[in-house]
Amino acid sequence: MQYQAAKGRPVVCCPRYASCDLPAGLSMVAALRIWQSLYCEAAWERCERRRRLEVGETVPANFLPDGRVLGAPPRGTSRGG
Repeated sequence: MQYQAAKGRPVVCCPRYASCDLPAGLSMVAALRIWQSLYCEAAWERCERRRRLEVGETVPANFLPDGRVLGAPPRGTSRGG
């Protein structure tokens, strides 16, 4: 799938760009655009969502392209006291 870049150059995007449900998991349009520009339109080969989907795993909407889960506590911390 190709999209036109700002200067008319084609941009090759992730093959799952149109069907990815990441937008459903993010409510802020600006945040979504950042993730899309970093992973969907640029380095989609590094997208953990795509990798897991391609091996048949179920990926929740709040699973981010870098492998973190939106709303989960930061790595190395716990919610307990």
